[in-house]
Amino acid sequence: MPLDFIKTDLPGYERVVITCTVTEFGAQGDGQADDTEAFRKALDYAASLGGGTVYAPAGQYRINDSLYLAPNVYLLGRWFHPDRTPEKIADGTVLLASMETAGPLIGLAAGSGLIGVTVYYPDQSVEHPQPCPATIKAMDGISPPGQDRATSGFAVLKYVTLVNPWTGVLYGPDWNECHVAEYLFMTPLKLGVFVNMVTDIGRLTELHIGARYWAAYTGGEAASIAAALRINKSVGLHLQRADWQYVFNS
Repeated sequence: MPLDFIKTDLPGYERVVITCTVTEFGAQGDGQADDTEAFRKALDYAASLGGGTVYAPAGQYRINDSLYLAPNVYLLGRWFHPDRTPEKIADGTVLLASMETAGPLIGLAAGSGLIGVTVYYPDQSVEHPQPCPATIKAMDGISPPGQDRATSGFAVLKYVTLVNPWTGVLYGPDWNECHVAEYLFMTPLKLGVFVNMVTDIGRLTELHIGARYWAAYTGGEAASIAAALRINKSVGLHLQRADWQYVFNS
């Protein structure tokens, strides 16, 4: 497949070279078809080339099992800022996530990235929230023997909205390093971001947690969602062991 350019509204990603699109591998994005295998095939194709960017155009993609982003593979979508344009929160690239995945919905290898994507669990309930696997987990964070550790981290999250995860993002408890998360928005039911065993500098910038994102997506009342989060003792950010960890403007 030939490389192509796309233009986006994301700062820093106005013009991106893409390796392929998920629609080239059969993704429908209609909210009904199971698009899991199409995403996997697109991500595997990029990985087979040693890395690349897979583009998912705006749409509602039903994802029924885990996805893995191999080293140097990025998944890029269309995204609207949920605080500046909350009425468009569901209009971009939305992954309709199953609560019954075998593991985290998205596993990020060292050097991979998720950019410009919204995740929503359609079967989750405000009144009766149910546990499910984490939405995102940094994986493969420590380099193999003989590899320079300074190059082994850098799992990237940018411009990502997690509408209603049980657990949003896990950095740990496995050793990991050098994660980068910028402009991350979520309404976590139990835990937003967990940080542990970070053996080199982690970075969290513009982390925004509140009931308004779930309310904006579903048209519900933020006050009732916030009350449910308090009853469930939801935690926004849980910091444990980290050699260095930046948390800025969050």
